[in-house]
This record gives sequence, C-alpha cells and structure tokens, in this order.
Amino acid sequence: MIAVIGGGLAGTALVKLLAEKKLNFDWYRDKTPSASHISSGILNPVTGRRYASSWRYDELIAAATVFYGEFLKPIRLEKHFTPYKEESSIDNIIRGKENYLSKINEHWLEVKASYQLQTGAFINYYTDLLSEKHAVIHQAFNHGDLLPDGNAWTYRGRIYSQVLFAEGIFVRNNPFFNYIDFQPNRGEALLLDIYANKPEAVKKYGKFICPFGEQFWVGSSFDKVDFQVPLTTEKTKQDLIQALPNLIEGTDYKILDHQGALRSTTFDRRPIIGEHPQHKGLFIFNGFGTKGASLIPWCAGQLFGTISDSKDLYHEISILRLS
Repeated sequence: MIAVIGGGLAGTALVKLLAEKKLNFDWYRDKTPSASHISSGILNPVTGRRYASSWRYDELIAAATVFYGEFLKPIRLEKHFTPYKEESSIDNIIRGKENYLSKINEHWLEVKASYQLQTGAFINYYTDLLSEKHAVIHQAFNHGDLLPDGNAWTYRGRIYSQVLFAEGIFVRNNPFFNYIDFQPNRGEALLLDIYANKPEAVKKYGKFICPFGEQFWVGSSFDKVDFQVPLTTEKTKQDLIQALPNLIEGTDYKILDHQGALRSTTFDRRPIIGEHPQHKGLFIFNGFGTKGASLIPWCAGQLFGTISDSKDLYHEISILRLS
C-alpha cells in the first residue's frame, strides 16, 4: 500500500499513475486551496523576456499530451514583444526558434506548440473517478502520526511501503522535508466575465489573459514572500486591472473574483524529487513553480522509474543534488 499526500495537480498525477499501474493507495487531500486550483494551465515552449527555450520542452509536451488526454487543448498564444535590450528585435528573437515562434507584426509574436490544461476539471475528474475504488481521504495529514515500522511506515493503523509527499508549499510544515529551502512565490489572478469582444487567442502583454471555464483568467504576479502572508493584495489587484486595456477591447466586463495562492519554488528553478536520504520509503515530489502543468507528467514518470525499477533520477531534478 502506498500513501499520496497532496490534493493539487502533483498529487493527482501521482494517484492517476498508481491507478493505471493497478497499485493500491490511499490519497490524503484536504480542502486547502493550492496553487494548482487557480493556475491558468498554460504550457508554452519559451520563457522570459529573452524567449529562452523552456527546459526539455519537447520531452515534457510529449508526456503531457498523452497523460492529460482530452483535458489538454492546443491554443493560439500571442505575446507582445518587449525588447530586453536596445538591439534586440523580433527577427533576432525568432532566429533559430522558428519551430516555436513566428512574427505576426512588429509588435506581436505567435508562440507555437502551446497548450492549455483544464487543471480544475482534470483534478476534479480523477478525484471523483478514483474515489470509487480507492481511499480518497479528505482531511489534513498529520505528519506527527506517521511512524516507522521496520521497512514500512504506519499512519493511524494503516501500513504503507512508500509515502509520496506532493504538498506544494505546505511542505514547509512537513518535518521530514522541511530542511529543503522551498521558497513561497505568491501568484494572484482576476476572474472576469467579458460580455463583448471576447479574446479569440490567449494573449500576453505584461500579463496573460486566457479562457478559464466560462470566464477569463488574468494574471499573474510573481512575488517572493514569506510563508505566512495574505494570498491577495490590493496593489496586485490594481496592477492586474491596469493591464486590462492591453489585453481586451473596451470595458464591457465584470471582475468576478480576485484569487491568490503560494507556489513552491526552488533555488535553481528545477523540481526536487526522490527518496529521503535517511528515511527510506519517504519520497518528495515538489518544487514545480510556475511550470507545474508542463513538468508534472514527465517528472511523475521519472519518480515511478526510481521507485519501481530503481532507475537513477536525472541529477537536475534529484533530491541528491542538495547533498
């Protein structure tokens, strides 16, 4: 029996794989909102003002399209071009990246091979589906009740050969892994109803706008903060509102909600995955930052490779790189 701790996208991905492998598990997920639940779910092959190629994107998207299935949709993504230095130009940016970038005009680029994950729908679907055959336990996990028992671990009378922690930033409360310096990064977003001139493409002009269920999502911020902070701020709300004229035509919209969450980020912007160096059977699956939708399927496969087949993890994502 395996335990999975965490109800966001990372935890959902792990239990989906366990179910596909016909392994028995308990899934502990409370109702605490995670960064996954307000994520735009955008996957795209470039990052930053320099339009650098995203790490291992071809491998990641190949895994993601199979893993997410119908919950992952191709999108048209348009980005406003902002030079990162005076001599940079759209033509220079595109050169060598023609598979991913094309010029719309002097001010806009299309980012090809981009997708959007219906994150909430994916999580809800597998929560309901797996509840039929596996224990989905809707309560907070008390780490103090997890005790070693020979080669296994016990938790409130249940015995687990492995415990997989996918808790996002709440790993800060985990006594087994809180020695890792996961940094909170606050992201805030607005949900809008747009009544006319609805955007036909996902756009980025300083901020993103994209469909989000029946509404539109506008975000996000990337604020390095302490763990115990408000999840939303009036300043960021105003910043997002001020970005709207660049993203939508007119003012025929209504702000429905202002949401925020804390992402879990790492010192080198790579996830941290693997078995605890002292406590055998305890595994970490964390640190996906803003790239969770693209990273998680491939990384989940890597984790199961090391659990079931004793394969070495890539050093770039392994917990062993912290030694």
